[in-house]
Order: sequence, then C-alpha cells, then structure tokens
Amino acid sequence: MRETKTQYDLGAVEVRKRVHLPHWDVEHGIYFVTWNLIDAIPAHVHEELRMQRAYEMERLECLRGDYLIGEKRAIETAIRRAYEEQLDKGEGQCLLKDPRCAKLVAGALEYFDDVKCRQYCWSVMPNHVHTIFSCIPFTLDEVLHSWKSYTSKEIGKILGLRGTIWQAEYFDHSIRDPAELQRTVEYVAQNPAAAGLRDWPWSRIHPDRIAAAV
Repeated sequence: MRETKTQYDLGAVEVRKRVHLPHWDVEHGIYFVTWNLIDAIPAHVHEELRMQRAYEMERLECLRGDYLIGEKRAIETAIRRAYEEQLDKGEGQCLLKDPRCAKLVAGALEYFDDVKCRQYCWSVMPNHVHTIFSCIPFTLDEVLHSWKSYTSKEIGKILGLRGTIWQAEYFDHSIRDPAELQRTVEYVAQNPAAAGLRDWPWSRIHPDRIAAAV
C-alpha cells in the first residue's frame, strides 16, 4: 500500500523539509513557548512539521539569495498554528488530565517564577503546556530544561513511569510588541475553554506584569 503524505492548509507554505524547530535567544525578550508530552503529536506529523521550515527558508534563499523578516515570520506563524492545531486534538495519553500531574507542572512554573524567569501567563493543558515569560538571567534552554527535567521525574513517580514524558523539542516565538503580547496572552488564557475544558484550574495570568510590559 502506498503511504499517503499528510497535507496541511498553511496558505502559501508547503510541508517539505525542516531540520530543527526555531529557537531565538533575545536579551530581556518575552517568549511564547509551547512544550508537549512525547505522545501528543503522532511521529509522522511531528516530522513533517519539523521538515517544513528549513524547506521554506531554503526556497526563499534559492529564489533571491535572501529573505525578508516578514517572510520568515509568516513561515513561523504558519508552522506554529499547524503545531497548535495538532496539540488541541488531544491525542496521546494526556497525562496532564490527572489533577496530580497538572498541579505538579503548575507548581514548577510558579516555583521558578522570578528566579529563573518572569511569568506573564501560562496554561497547563492535558497534553501540552503554554507559557509566556522572559528569562532572568538564564537562557531559554536552561529554563525549559529545569521545568521538563523536574516534572518528568516527579510525574514518573506519581504514575509509575520511567524515562522522559516530554518531547525533546519545544516551539518558541519571540514576541515583538505590546499588541502581540496582548493577543498571545488572550490565546493562552482562552486555550482551555477553546479545547472544551470546563472550570479548568491550571491557568494563570499576571495582569500587573502585562500592564507594565505594554
């Protein structure tokens, strides 16, 4: 039987080839980061999303020898939307539906607040986590490693699991301006309700920090 390749509605962006998800370290920047459980996205879908960005960037470079910042952001936005749509399907075991596990992740996010990062908004979903934060003074990779390493071990103890529970990659986006910060906070805060999770307690906004940033 011939394998059918998954296609995504990404406008002008096609699913082709990608090496790594994008990571940027911007001094004092605010990031929107999504990280997910290892089984939240089927392997073939994750690989196609991984492949996409490199192909599009290479295509632009072949056409003109360079690309515009706006073109790069359009590609990143399309990939991120496809990635989030896949996560919101609620695939995998959804370990974070267990209140013990969700509470543990939420506690880790708050524990490192104003120590390794400064939180603006976060939501712990059944199979992924959305966070908006700035790094002070640690790098993005260091902050994510702290969260994922600690929570993976502790959730393993709760559920009797071995090995990491998190996908190695994460998706990050550097927020450009106050308007984008407001839009992103709104998305993260409303994600549980949009996914049909009623009275979902694992979400928080820091309105004073957002007001100071905008």
